[in-house]
Amino acid sequence: MTNKLIERLEELAEEMKVIVHQLRVPSTIQAVEDVIEFDGRQYKKVDRLARVGDYVSVSFENGKCFKPNKIYGPVFNDGGLRVKADSSYGDGLEITLVYNDYYGRTTKTVDVYELHSIPFDSLPDSPLTPNPKSANQQRAEIIEKAKDFIDKHEPSGYSVEVSTIKERIVVVRLIDENYVVKYQGVARCNPSDVFNYYIGHAIALGRAKGLDVSEFENAVQPLEFAVGQNCVISNWAGHNGNKLTITKLLDGKRAYHSYMDGWLGFDTLTIINDTNAEYEVNA
Repeated sequence: MTNKLIERLEELAEEMKVIVHQLRVPSTIQAVEDVIEFDGRQYKKVDRLARVGDYVSVSFENGKCFKPNKIYGPVFNDGGLRVKADSSYGDGLEITLVYNDYYGRTTKTVDVYELHSIPFDSLPDSPLTPNPKSANQQRAEIIEKAKDFIDKHEPSGYSVEVSTIKERIVVVRLIDENYVVKYQGVARCNPSDVFNYYIGHAIALGRAKGLDVSEFENAVQPLEFAVGQNCVISNWAGHNGNKLTITKLLDGKRAYHSYMDGWLGFDTLTIINDTNAEYEVNA
């Protein structure tokens, strides 16, 4: 056997070792094109609808406000998922919807990136720090606290009258034995907030009795869709303004609803009332 042949066999043996090692040890390398870096943090491309805190981009021309392959974010919720993007009127920025069918920004054409890693010095001190609860889980907890508050502070010696006005205002009146309104509390839901009867009831009752209700006034807003939520159609031409109730969810992107008995993408809906929402308190 010649020396060249022996050397070639040795090279093949080394190559086989590398291949075996790669098969035994799963790769931890993320494709470079699927990861972006922004403000010292890495964001990974994901196949789902955008959420608050994500970054987004498109790869085509004429997306209005979105330049091809440019990253925009973070996404925020202001009556719909929005970002600050390039102004369509010249220099500067303007706030625009992430999804807009008219300009071709759909769930199929908008790329979504979520937080992938953060700088080492930004990590929590304890490796045992629990994962933070989602906005919906926090919302569920505050709703339960509101119910407990109502039960605990229902006054004795008065009859209680509770009324709701246009699903935005809750009024609590404490009426004495002579049918005279002795105390009244009013809770008004901010236009950009999601209405909840129990939170509004707790705020109005607390105000009528002079109690601290700041915890309920600053209640976290739901960021994810859930069965039982009332929504308004906000991005479907010819149907905007119509209200519906979510009855089923599918693949994290669509909701079955009471309006026309069909499926709608999350990007067409805005949550307006979660009084009857089915939230999970624990992950």
